[in-house]
Amino acid sequence: MSKPSVSIIVPVYNAERYLEDCIESLIGQTYRDIEIILVDDGSTDGSKEICERYAVSDSRIKLIHKRNGGAGSARNSGLAASKGEYIYFCDSDDTIRPETIERSVDAAVSEDADLVMFGAETVTGSGDRITNDPYEKKHDYSSIRDPKALFTEMKKNDEYACCVPFLFMRRTVIRSGFIRTIHEDELFTPQIIYSARRAVVLPDIFYIRKLHENSVTTTKKCEKNYLAMLHVIAGLEKIENKDATLVSHICDLYRTINVMYSGFDEAEKEKVKEKKKKADKHFIKMMIGSKAEYRKFYRHAVLSKIYHAGKY
Repeated sequence: MSKPSVSIIVPVYNAERYLEDCIESLIGQTYRDIEIILVDDGSTDGSKEICERYAVSDSRIKLIHKRNGGAGSARNSGLAASKGEYIYFCDSDDTIRPETIERSVDAAVSEDADLVMFGAETVTGSGDRITNDPYEKKHDYSSIRDPKALFTEMKKNDEYACCVPFLFMRRTVIRSGFIRTIHEDELFTPQIIYSARRAVVLPDIFYIRKLHENSVTTTKKCEKNYLAMLHVIAGLEKIENKDATLVSHICDLYRTINVMYSGFDEAEKEKVKEKKKKADKHFIKMMIGSKAEYRKFYRHAVLSKIYHAGKY
C-alpha cells in the first residue's frame, strides 16, 4: 500500500531569527514523502535568502515569492501550489518534533480520518517551557471520532484551540481558503472541524510554539482586531451544518469583541462604530428569529452587552 503524500506549507515574513530552526525541523521529519512549500510573503529581512539557500539544498522544498499580504494570503498561495493528499501548515517562527508527520499520517490512514489533532507546548525565547500553558490538554479525547463531538468536548473542558498548526488534514476537507486578515485561524479551524467526517486526537506534544514580543497573541488589541473578529463571526454564521456548540462559540466571540471594544479609547470606538451597530443588530435579530434551540445563546450574548452598558 502506497503512503500518502504530504504538503507542509510555511508562510514566511521577516522570520530570520527563527526560520532556520523551523525549516530544519521540517526537513528532519522521519516521514520522507513530503514537499515543503516556503511562501516568502514579501520579507524585508534575511528570510528570503534563508529560503533560497534551503530550496537549493533540498529538492523537496518549493519556494514562492509574493508581495506581502499576510499569513492567510501566504497560506492560500502555498495551498494553490501544493500537491499533497494531506496538508499541514507550520508557522515560520515555530518547530515540530521529528515524528510529527509520520505519526499524523499513521493515525489518519489507520483511522480513515480527515483530521488529526495533536498537542503543543509554548516555550520562551530562552527555550524554557511556560507554566499554565493555555494549549495544554489535560483531558483524554482518544475515544472520540466525530469532529463536532470533539469540538463540543474541548469547548466544555475549556481546551479548544483555534490554531491551524495543531491540525493535520486531508486536502478534501479544505472547502475554502483563509480570509486575508488577522485572526484567520479563528474561522479556518471551525470550518475544517465542521467539514471533516472523522477525526483523531493524538495526546502527544508535537508542536513547539515560541513566545516572542511581536506575536499577535501578545500585542494590544485595536480596531484592526475588532474588525477582523467581526469578519470571523460572519464567516462562522455561514457554516451550513452548525449546531448548538458552534452557535455558543459564535456568541462567545461576540462577548469577547464587546469586552475588547470596552477597552478602546474614543478614537478607536469611532473607527468601528458603524460596524458595531450592524453586529449588534444581527445578534438582536438572531435572538428573535433563529432556531428555538439557538435563541438562548444569542439572548445571553445580547444581555451580557446590556448588563455592561456603562462600559460598552
